[in-house]
Amino acid sequence: MNTHPQKPLSSSANVLTQTDSAPVTASVNCSPKTAGSNSNAVDNSIAPRVAAAAAPVLLATKAFLASEQRVTGIVIVTNSDQTNSAVAAAAVADSIVCTQMIADQPVYPTSKITFLQPSGLRRPVSLKPFASSTLKAKLAETPIRNCSHLNLVTPEGVHIAANYLKSGESIFAHVEYKDVARDVAIGSLSELNAKAEELNALVVIFVSHTKKQDVSWLQNHCRAYVEVGNCEPGPGAQAAVVLTNVSLSHWHAHAIGRVMVEAFLEADGTWVYHAEPVIAERAIMRLAWYMSHKASYMSDKNVPLRDIAKVIGIDVSNVSRGFTQLLIPPKNTVGLAPPNGWLNRWATNYNLELLWPRKKPGQGADAGVITAATKASDSPKADDAARVSGNAPAPDRSHPAIPSDREL
Repeated sequence: MNTHPQKPLSSSANVLTQTDSAPVTASVNCSPKTAGSNSNAVDNSIAPRVAAAAAPVLLATKAFLASEQRVTGIVIVTNSDQTNSAVAAAAVADSIVCTQMIADQPVYPTSKITFLQPSGLRRPVSLKPFASSTLKAKLAETPIRNCSHLNLVTPEGVHIAANYLKSGESIFAHVEYKDVARDVAIGSLSELNAKAEELNALVVIFVSHTKKQDVSWLQNHCRAYVEVGNCEPGPGAQAAVVLTNVSLSHWHAHAIGRVMVEAFLEADGTWVYHAEPVIAERAIMRLAWYMSHKASYMSDKNVPLRDIAKVIGIDVSNVSRGFTQLLIPPKNTVGLAPPNGWLNRWATNYNLELLWPRKKPGQGADAGVITAATKASDSPKADDAARVSGNAPAPDRSHPAIPSDREL
């Protein structure tokens, strides 16, 4: 029996915010540095710094936080692509540590993450090479002695995990789906979940599977079920994944529960993760969405799709078709908007001056693709001053976030 009753979150839940926005999908960045601040991948004068940028203000944020509970127990994360498994696991761990969320699912703060691994593995998977500086401080990779194969969804695995379960902490483990026996796994998951909830602990099981294997039944035996998908990273990012929280599918149309996480590698080898609601898996379609959204809120300029297509280098019919395939269109009523700083970030790779030319000297510092005011607003120093604690109440916003005048 759970000795720690779970209460609904208030609207002032532990969500990393800035003073001008209250995202559900917060920027997954509690590292000392901001993405791109020292990166050699782009010009530092217009570095992306997206990890410091505010996420969109979603109109359903308060209703979501008021109705959802912080979960303990078992969270299952499935993945059919091993090439992004380490980044995905590090992104999930970083989100737990920094924002107390997994793909928008609120979880309790954790003081330590223990990644259990069999000691007999010839090449054990390590999260530390992909961990942010903040995650490294709370991450322990623990080899299980005299163990060549670890499967947490067996009675033996439950026994091993129980020895490491501690109140307020998290356990990570990897399981190959080919080693899962359904009847045995159901009983083991139930037992392990009960033990974890009793201690107010979290157990995250990463399940690797092929695309032909049906793992969907697992969602009935955990507190949250998340699927990892591929995604093209934007300018300056080394990798990106999509985390789809199937348990929150009824919130997806409100831009909640589908999260894109980009990974940025600093010059000194430090990783920084930034999360925002999923717009599109293709990078150029995200840029097209950003441009179309910006145009839809500009009263003095209407940007046709053919001009957007010219900037991103594809046929206008492909842009139109791409928009129809998206869950949330550029002009939407749920409050989904581009992240702050997108214009300068994408201007490093695309000629956005075709649509929003730079202002000539003497025409003011509040216009053009890149301005001193914009760079100051995106700077790490400005971001540190603006960020509030996770316990601060979320500002009330009843309208979609509209791009800053500094970006127009």
